Amino acid sequence: MTMKAAWSLAALLATPAAAHADVANGSFESQDFAGWTVTKSAPSGTFATAAVALSGSAIGYGAQVYDHIDQTTIANYSSGLPLVPHPTDGVAQALLLQNGPSTTRLSQVVNVPANAPELTFDLGYHNWDSAFSAAQSLAVQIRDPESDALLATVYQAGGVLESPMTHQTIDMADYAGMQVRLQFEVSATNNFFDVQLDHVDLQGRSAGPAMPDMSISADTNQTADEQPADLTVGGGCSTGKGGASLLAALALVTLRRRRR
Repeated sequence: MTMKAAWSLAALLATPAAAHADVANGSFESQDFAGWTVTKSAPSGTFATAAVALSGSAIGYGAQVYDHIDQTTIANYSSGLPLVPHPTDGVAQALLLQNGPSTTRLSQVVNVPANAPELTFDLGYHNWDSAFSAAQSLAVQIRDPESDALLATVYQAGGVLESPMTHQTIDMADYAGMQVRLQFEVSATNNFFDVQLDHVDLQGRSAGPAMPDMSISADTNQTADEQPADLTVGGGCSTGKGGASLLAALALVTLRRRRR
């Protein structure tokens, strides 16, 4: 193997690899909320609907939509209807709708990777109130899995009242190696607040395999005739026989590594 090919192989083996955590059913392709805990707080069960919508299945005003919390169909009258779901990974996505004052929570206990972890998801929403507030909000929270204490809010919708499905990336370095509860929470107590969610993932970067030892050592028992006749380095420069040529080749490798 030439020196150039050996260095290329070493670089390939050392490239970091993606390590995925277990976000169960992150794209809702089971067409339900398997792996998730989904709850609602409302004066009436009909005030909030947690649904899984399929691509191309338009949801009209007054349509009966299956609510996976109460396991019944609910007629929905959001100002955002009719609505056409736009899954970004597969054919399904989560859809949260309201008919009245309510708070809906979608959560899952996850293990955060130890190396450079990131939370990613695709999110679209329409806040039909005139502004965001504590009573009209959409947030992504990190909570203690046992006490449910709020550790941080890592995403808070704000600014524009309507956003199409947009890819979000959240740095999770503060929770590297920890087990936490990941929670999406929508509070709609002033007006309708339509939320679409898909492709939730939590991943880190692993160091990958260790770089193989590419050092060159002299064999004192090797005769001159047994030494390699050609040692190709970098851009085609090769050495002949003898220790001086070998040292020159090593010096060239060292110089090129410093330039990189």
